[in-house]
Amino acid sequence: MSAGRTRVRLVHPLIGPIELECETLFTADADQRLVVFTAPPGTDHVTHLGLLRVLGSERFGIVTAAGDR
Repeated sequence: MSAGRTRVRLVHPLIGPIELECETLFTADADQRLVVFTAPPGTDHVTHLGLLRVLGSERFGIVTAAGDR
């Protein structure tokens, strides 16, 4: 299995720019690959990536004048 590593900068619609390390792992015959994105250790991007876990799980309902959802 071989690997390649790069750094990418993405702009997320809720948290803004985030820089991630992208590592691609290939099988021996290169017919499959696994792409792993991680935030560089010790950077604010670690916190931003953690924030996405919370933002993705929020649910908001519509509240009417009577307080019903």
